[in-house]
Amino acid sequence: MRNVWLDFETYYDNDYSLKKMTQIEYVLDPRFEAIGCSFMFEGEEAVWIDGPALPHFLAGEDWSDTRLISHNAMFDMLILALRYDVYPAAYGCTLSMARNWIRHQTGRVDLKTCAKRYGMEKGDAIHNMKGVSYHALSGSQYDEFIEYCCNDTRICHFLWTTFLEEGFPVSELDIIDWTIRMVVQPALELDMIRVAEHLAAVKAEKQRLLDAAGLEDRTALMSDELLAGVLIELGVDPPPMKLSPTTNEMIWAFAKTDQEFTDLEDHEDPKVQAVVAARLGHRSTIEESRAERFMAISHVTEAMPIPLRYSGAHTHRFSGDWSLNMQNLPNGSKLREAIRAPKGCVVVSVDASQIEARLNATLSGEAWLVEAFKEGRDVYCEFADLIYMRKISKADKMERFVGKTGILSLGYASSWPVFQRMCRNKGGVILADDEATRIVTLYRNMNPMIVDHWSEAKEVILMIEEGVPAIWGSLKIEREALVLPNGNKLRYHNLRKEKLNGKTSWVYNQGPQMKRLYGAKVVENECQSLAFLHIAETAMRVKKLTDGELLPCHQIHDELLYCVPEKIGEPVMKLVVQEMSKSPAWLPDAPLAAEGHIGETYGG
Repeated sequence: MRNVWLDFETYYDNDYSLKKMTQIEYVLDPRFEAIGCSFMFEGEEAVWIDGPALPHFLAGEDWSDTRLISHNAMFDMLILALRYDVYPAAYGCTLSMARNWIRHQTGRVDLKTCAKRYGMEKGDAIHNMKGVSYHALSGSQYDEFIEYCCNDTRICHFLWTTFLEEGFPVSELDIIDWTIRMVVQPALELDMIRVAEHLAAVKAEKQRLLDAAGLEDRTALMSDELLAGVLIELGVDPPPMKLSPTTNEMIWAFAKTDQEFTDLEDHEDPKVQAVVAARLGHRSTIEESRAERFMAISHVTEAMPIPLRYSGAHTHRFSGDWSLNMQNLPNGSKLREAIRAPKGCVVVSVDASQIEARLNATLSGEAWLVEAFKEGRDVYCEFADLIYMRKISKADKMERFVGKTGILSLGYASSWPVFQRMCRNKGGVILADDEATRIVTLYRNMNPMIVDHWSEAKEVILMIEEGVPAIWGSLKIEREALVLPNGNKLRYHNLRKEKLNGKTSWVYNQGPQMKRLYGAKVVENECQSLAFLHIAETAMRVKKLTDGELLPCHQIHDELLYCVPEKIGEPVMKLVVQEMSKSPAWLPDAPLAAEGHIGETYGG
């Protein structure tokens, strides 16, 4: 397969730009104009093709055995697909690669930042192009613009080559290709009527909530004490706090720079979203703005692209893009129901059952839990048996929920207040302080090997800092990184000890952001990264088994979604369940399992 690098330059102005619309809206807008595109074929110099000449040039090439690569391929490949009907054999994206490979150092992964990281210069001719169309270009501006674009393509080529030479895992290129295809070749559709109904309902509910809480008076929200009271009434208890650098006392953390507070914008309760959005001066809640974006997309296409950000999380899991956050549509959301299979097709969803808990049990050597998972026992009920000191069945929904929350959350050393809040926020279960404390203690006494694994991970942190080469479970230790079985890396850049809130802690950098590290957090990183690796390997294995025919149309945490003809829905579900339930080669004793579902929509 040959590689070809490219970079589109397109018209934009104050009102029509990617800052104001999603990429698919921009590409399908009547104002869209490709000023031109630079191409760089292997072993050749970059060349510029004028916008009017692109249809003829693109039609004259055979792309069936070509990998097309750009920086931000999601955008460039949308243009090729929707404007020129070009679908190559594979897609590559150096922005995605950079997010995985160097973001821990650079923080940002735009082309200018990446170029600077390697001592290269990206031009700035583009700053003169606002409102300038192809026919308005002339003379030196035209020549300067061509060189600017061709240089971008040279940088993209350099980044691709350099990342691979530095050891970027080749298997990850297939995952990047998959993320691009979920946008460029979407399999799902969007029901405009359902989206419109949901948006109207969200707006009406938002106004009702604001009125009921007295939030029409924004000045009241400027009182930290009043805001804290509102949040406590809504179940955010305690609200976020931080240490004051001036008084050295705990104060409310309600600033735009307080991540724990801004994270509440994505809270599962729309009431909390509304309160936090009002405090931050936003015009709408996340749910409302997301529904508005869905509506905007539905106006230009029936197809529903799934924009996911490759390696969006530290553990290399996907995260959301286009401000849609498709990884976090709540269960029961009307927006889930608005995403549907085309007529004659179904949505097949397959979820890895309790995969993190199963991996944690295996990696720590917690024999009873591994055995229970192998035998298919209901470990939620078994833990609940001990909590409530009686036999618990699935009919005991509240008690089983507490057992489930314990099994799924306490494996990473959650404190009793955190566990208490999880039970309240996710299941409406109110636990007294001493009861929550008792359950946490019970879990730790019941799972001593998992607790020991946290302690073991503390020693691993020191080995990571010092660069002691060693094997830890399924991972390799190297300086400032844990290496996954496929060669991908969990980065702990600039790992060091610092005093935080009067205590010495391990910290590392993700770009300019400093993050705290401790034993249980390393275990969480270990389990989550391996869980995603297993999900990705399953997707690629199913693709290979079906000669490239089956590729997920969406991915959510530990779940793969496929859109297939109704007549093959059942066999596809059985195949994916079978493959996802297999123990990976890098952890052959892991008792994994999966379950599937078939429906007409993403929501069931």
